[in-house]
Amino acid sequence: MAPNDKMLDSLRQEIDAIDDGIGDLLAKRVAISERIRVAKGRHNAPPFIPGREAQILRRLVARGEAAVPPELVVRVWREILSASVRQQGLFTAAAYTPADNSRYLDLARDHFSTLTPLVPMASIGAVVSAVLERRAHVGIVPLPEDSPSEVWWRGFGVGAARALQVLFRLPFAPIGPGAAALVIGCQPFEPTGEDRGYLVVETDGEISRTRFKASLDAAGLQAINLIAAPEDKKASAGATWPYLIETEAWCPTGDPRLAKVFANTGGSSIAIRSIGGYPVPLKITAPIHPRRK
Repeated sequence: MAPNDKMLDSLRQEIDAIDDGIGDLLAKRVAISERIRVAKGRHNAPPFIPGREAQILRRLVARGEAAVPPELVVRVWREILSASVRQQGLFTAAAYTPADNSRYLDLARDHFSTLTPLVPMASIGAVVSAVLERRAHVGIVPLPEDSPSEVWWRGFGVGAARALQVLFRLPFAPIGPGAAALVIGCQPFEPTGEDRGYLVVETDGEISRTRFKASLDAAGLQAINLIAAPEDKKASAGATWPYLIETEAWCPTGDPRLAKVFANTGGSSIAIRSIGGYPVPLKITAPIHPRRK
């Protein structure tokens, strides 16, 4: 065997040893996940805990070695985390999939893995219903600003839909501009300490953006975005005017700041409630590929 061949064979043996070690660690992780499954079963906990996953990925990317691209860390652990969710039991996601575009289904597949059962649905309302009726654990829907004619968020936190919450935003580690979506589910939003929030406000009359911003500022909340339901939706829904406000920081229902917003609108507010939010996504720059010589 030529000297170079011996060196290559030695390096391959080192890689094999590392791979064996990774396999052993994965086996340990799977064993611990099984213990978690048993513990969750006692408390009827959901299999998908997006806040916990966000914290894991943030920690791993922050501690990563310079030679390991962060997008590789995210990709590898997304598969590991998705496998762990499936290990907890049956997990199904419903994704809005219009006839002319599969971008939301693609986002779901990229995040939850191709091994997770994904159900395409032709309307946003169908996704919301599937989650509310427990035919899917989570649903993937467009950002509210990308579907202005659909007021899918209005009923969240009210009556039968009281449990519906926004839980996550996809992708969690975007590289450059591209499609984005929200993950919704019937479980409490789990804050991570670095989260955006969504508030639904229903009023008995129209309120200007300037007035809303002033009310939020006075209450110590910063608005990122404000969406008003279209005129036809308001007319068909009765006398109240629904607004969706995306805030810089998550604010739970019952927080004293919400009462301040209510008061600062001059008594026009009928109701204000938190409907969840999402962990702030990671910021990953596009990978730089070396030029071939």
